[in-house]
Amino acid sequence: KFNHEIKIHKLDGNIRYLKHQLNLQLLRSLNAYNYSQNNIEIQVSNLIQNASILINKGLFDQAHKTIQQAKTIAKEHELILYLLDCFRKEKHISRELYQIDWIEYYTNEGSFEEKKLLIEYEKTYDIYKARNELIFINNSTNDANTIIKIENFILNINHREDSSFEILETEYITKAYLYITKKEYENAKKFQKLLISLFEKHPNQINLNQANYLSALYNLLVSSFILKDFEQVELILQKLDNYRNSSANRLVNLKLFNYINIGLAFYNLNGDFKKSCSYQPLIHKGLVYFNQSIHIYAKMSLFLHLVTAHIGIGDYEKANYWVDRAITEITTKNLLHYFLAKILQLIIIYEEKRYTYLVHLSKELSEDLVTLKNDYQSFKIIVDFFKIHKFHLLNKKQLNLVFNEFKEELETFINTKNEKSIFDVFDIITWINSHIYNQSFDYLIKLKFKDYYEPIIKKHHKNSP
Repeated sequence: KFNHEIKIHKLDGNIRYLKHQLNLQLLRSLNAYNYSQNNIEIQVSNLIQNASILINKGLFDQAHKTIQQAKTIAKEHELILYLLDCFRKEKHISRELYQIDWIEYYTNEGSFEEKKLLIEYEKTYDIYKARNELIFINNSTNDANTIIKIENFILNINHREDSSFEILETEYITKAYLYITKKEYENAKKFQKLLISLFEKHPNQINLNQANYLSALYNLLVSSFILKDFEQVELILQKLDNYRNSSANRLVNLKLFNYINIGLAFYNLNGDFKKSCSYQPLIHKGLVYFNQSIHIYAKMSLFLHLVTAHIGIGDYEKANYWVDRAITEITTKNLLHYFLAKILQLIIIYEEKRYTYLVHLSKELSEDLVTLKNDYQSFKIIVDFFKIHKFHLLNKKQLNLVFNEFKEELETFINTKNEKSIFDVFDIITWINSHIYNQSFDYLIKLKFKDYYEPIIKKHHKNSP
């Protein structure tokens, strides 16, 4: 077989590929006679296995250094293809650290055809390597022709349905990723659903690769949320409830923790604030284990969703706890999250009828808002509203008038392009309406969800069985 490959590659003129194959073959032959701990292949293999263990423990920086060490040894001894083989055996490394590009040694030299040959080196992972090449090119060049070639290469690979689990898994992951980079979420969703179906047809693979299964669910959750397919969001969240008390490794639990943000956003959106609050014990536990691993923006989003949920059920003590936590953990005052947290703090204090403190805090926040210059005018309108009015002196009719004027002024700014999304976490207009119409906040949120989002859901599924 090897001699046959030599003839083929000699004809193609792919000398570099042949050279690596020959080195690999010679080293493997030598291994049969000399399988010692000093063997270079074993060193590379052990380093990749160690990196895999470090990733399972969530020690990504150490894993990255270990992988770089393996690459250095492999490069010195022309064992790049063996290194790729080691990566393939520890495949979840590449799932979690795909930004460490396998093909980095080949990106500055050689033609597209040579790169394509390397991508095709192992058929099981051919598209996966193509995905890595695609990531590298998207991040480093505007060479549209090369990107199109690689995209076409990915899309033209179609394996049979009876192919191995690994081959189909890689095909679906890669095609979904490609469509996400192109922002074609409907197409991405199609392959994400195929991937989840594949796992569910092979339950043993869920046990063996729980992190990959959770990644698949997470990616479908994100696409469904973007497409406002809330029926699909609900189904995925129900599946994820089965993993709430997962005893799997640290990495899997971190993924589960990351799902909660979309879960909270979804339940808050449809007014099921009690369901959002039910995640609180899990969040407390997760923050103990993963505090350093969670990105500041994800953490702030989590805190603010929890504040919204507790305002929704009228538990202002817990709402205060989470808003204080958010403000404490934001180290700089120029973050949008900081001002949004402070606005929610004003709303909580208003609901608690602590009007003297409300005026004091509003004046303090008004000074901080100077740093925003002309950005986020809606924040300034809200702060002025709480700062100017003496609510305890207003009767019901006057209060209603004040809230109506506040709503009209605020809507002008919230509907502008720059400020439309800043109140996605907390629907302040609905909160104002709850005071104008003397209705509960959660009731009006549920009503809005029914009137606004249900027609979208029906339209989205009108052609579905």
